[in-house]
Amino acid sequence: MTLRSALAWVPAVGAMLFLSSCSQEPTTLRLNLNENYKATTTSELDMKVAITNLMNNEVKEMNTQMEFALGIEGMAPTEEGNQLMKMTIGRVQMDMSMDTMNVNYDSDNVDHELSNEEKTYHSMVGSEIEMELTDRGNLVGIANMESFVDNMIDKMGYADSAQAPMIKAMMMNQMTGDQIQSQFGLNNMSYPEEAVEVGSTWVTDVAMQSVMPLNVVTTYTVKEITETTVVLSSEGVAEVAEGGMPGVEISGTMNGTMTIDKATGWIQSSEGTMDFTSQINMGANNMEMKIGGGYKMSTTVE
Repeated sequence: MTLRSALAWVPAVGAMLFLSSCSQEPTTLRLNLNENYKATTTSELDMKVAITNLMNNEVKEMNTQMEFALGIEGMAPTEEGNQLMKMTIGRVQMDMSMDTMNVNYDSDNVDHELSNEEKTYHSMVGSEIEMELTDRGNLVGIANMESFVDNMIDKMGYADSAQAPMIKAMMMNQMTGDQIQSQFGLNNMSYPEEAVEVGSTWVTDVAMQSVMPLNVVTTYTVKEITETTVVLSSEGVAEVAEGGMPGVEISGTMNGTMTIDKATGWIQSSEGTMDFTSQINMGANNMEMKIGGGYKMSTTVE
């Protein structure tokens, strides 16, 4: 074979190598973590909040950087085919500053008396959450939510206090399933019933009960399919849900990308940005709050 004829094969070989790494065949996305699956997900959040008093234009800012690790263990599915898994909260780091309040917490370096805010984060470390989801990723329930909250209250030192029942009721109300999912980077995402291909889109509409009820509508688009992964883009829009607090308006977006492992349906990595604006008009308390920042998450399989 001459040099010229050999070089003629280069584009063809390159094309074959490319096609061997990409698969345009339709793919059905499903959660499939068996009892042998173990992994660690690491999530990072960098967020800035600016609150403007519209009466005097005074601005207060809060800056937050947070990182936490979750141990993920798959479990045998239920008879209905639902996915069971256990999450163990590992290292937690939090740096938050606002006016005179500063929180600098690292669960690997607790060598000082903890503030009330730090006690909350510290109480989570080592806790386990047992989740049940459908194979499409819809949350069915958290089996041990009550014991999870009881453990936190005990580690904060309030188990024997008169305030314990009130604290427990408040925490149980705040720590709903969607809150747990969103706070730990699980995206509240459900997969479509049908198989997907490059260009496929689907929409999720999630009601999130936090300080105020929100509706988050997210459009997912398949950007790439390889032999082992599916790459998605996401465009989310948030607004106050019906029945929200009077005088409060919220608008915002959350956009990002994520890579899904085809074999397990678990998120290998994700990153994105958020941008929210809230108008609060309640008598003399007229404020504008802007929230901006970025997040990223990665999974390492053991």
